[in-house]
Formats: sequence, structure tokens, C-alpha cells
Amino acid sequence: MITSPVAADLTANLLLSAGARVVMAHDKAEVEDFVALADALSLNLGVLTADRVEPMVAAARFAVELGRPWVLDPVAIAASQERHALAKRLSGLQPTVIRGNAAEILAMAADEEPPAAGVDSALDAAEALDAAQDLSRATGAVVAVTGAVDYVTDGVRLAAVANGHHLMTRVTGVGCALSALVAACCTVEEDALVAAANGLAILGLAGELAAHDATGPASFRTGLIDRLYSLDQDSLDAGARIQ
Repeated sequence: MITSPVAADLTANLLLSAGARVVMAHDKAEVEDFVALADALSLNLGVLTADRVEPMVAAARFAVELGRPWVLDPVAIAASQERHALAKRLSGLQPTVIRGNAAEILAMAADEEPPAAGVDSALDAAEALDAAQDLSRATGAVVAVTGAVDYVTDGVRLAAVANGHHLMTRVTGVGCALSALVAACCTVEEDALVAAANGLAILGLAGELAAHDATGPASFRTGLIDRLYSLDQDSLDAGARIQ
């Protein structure tokens, strides 16, 4: 995956706890080698620098060439013209899943450059549902828009996932790690809508369980890793709220 250095540590540890393996590389000279070794690719626009742009594009193209699923996380794309342009470029390279908050999905679906906005979204995910469906039909990707209730659509089908806890918004990198977990789920489930919905439920349920013992964001972060590690099929079957 190519991700933000801000989110790299948490992402790596959450994926390891979920039973996945992750490598992070963004040098153009080696991205194709790592994509060839990987079962899936995750691209995150978090800390965008000039030396990451072409490697992201190359990685996405090669993933498609090899038939690997890949996930796009268009972090804060309404904050700058460069982000918005890159996200649009990448969305034309057959992403398997696009995962973002309501503001990001609205910006992705906009025909022109959207109004400036930051990383966080004060919008409810339901406010971006029409945009998510339009974006899915335009790109061929499953689109997951996350919020208090998450929505996942392929332009025809729709799933709602009600798992999660507000402390997940108080720890940097949880959303970035979620996108990477969705990519991991796409390696074991061919239906990208099912894979995305289950990825959201898995991390959301782990967040709910971690919140039981947390005294604040720092203890919650540690608990999230531990709860994801110990989550079993029976707990997931009992606790996942997917409609």
C-alpha cells in the first residue's frame, strides 16, 4: 500500500491483528514489484507529496493489469486542486472500492472542483448516498461512504452498516486503516460490496468492544488493536449490524 506516514503505524498493526500482512512502498522503481507480490493494493492520499503521485498511478494501473483488487481512499480531496485532480485520475483506473467520508464522496462525484473542505466531515453519510451511487455507476467501483451509519453501494445494491463508536473519530488514522482493511477483505471475498460491508463491520465492532474498557483515545487505540486481534467468527456473527 501507499499511505500517509501519519497513518502507517496504526494501519500496519491493525492489518496484522486482522491476520493480513502489509508492506508500504512508494518509490516508483519498486511499486510494480510489490504490487506483483501482493493480493491487493490500497492507495491513500493522506499526506500527498509530488513523489507519490506517479507511483500511485503506476501501482493502480499494474494492479488492474494483474487483476488485483485495489482500494482508493481520497483523503481531503476537497482541500486542494492537486488532491481533487489526482483522485479523479485514479478513479478512472478501475478501483475496486472507493472509501471516504461524506464530504470526500461528494467531492469525488462532483463534475467540477468542489468547495474547499478539510479532512473531517460534519456531514451525515446519508447526505452523500446519491453521490455515492452516481460515483459507483460512473467508475464501476463499489463506493463506501462512512459516518455514524456507513453505506456501501455498487450503484444498484445498497448495504448499511451500523457498527462503530465515536472514539474511532478521535484517533488519527483509523479511517485510513479501514480502507486498507477493506482491501484485505477483497482478497478473500470476490463480491466487493460484501467485502467492503464486512470490512466496515469488522473494524466497527472492534471499535465498540474497545470502547468498553477505554478511558480515552490513547487507551482506545491500543484496545482497538487488541479487540481486532481477538475478534472471532461467533462474535462477528452476533455483533455485526449489516442491512
